[in-house]
Amino acid sequence: MDHIESITISISLFIITAIVVIAILNFILKNRLINSGLTNPEILNSLGQSFNHKIAVLKWGLILFFGGIGLVVINYIPDAQVDSPLPYGIEMIFIAAGFLSYYFLVKKSEKDQG
Repeated sequence: MDHIESITISISLFIITAIVVIAILNFILKNRLINSGLTNPEILNSLGQSFNHKIAVLKWGLILFFGGIGLVVINYIPDAQVDSPLPYGIEMIFIAAGFLSYYFLVKKSEKDQG
């Protein structure tokens, strides 16, 4: 059980670090644009809209949801031994299903909007 907790903590720290790095890089980019004289409000607004928080939350929610389902499935498979690659394959399949469901949901919502 300690192994799962350490993996969860590692993944959480990675996600938090990625969010902080993206925010810092966006801030640096906006400062460089302002210092170079490109203060057109349309450009600055387009930078703010390039990262849609609702879509990002949907993506990570689906990936974590399907990843969790994969871990539950692995728990109930009696042949999933520690030395076997079966648990890794099952987890990858469920994470891929999460990415694919995210892709199709975003594609459908773009189609409905446009």
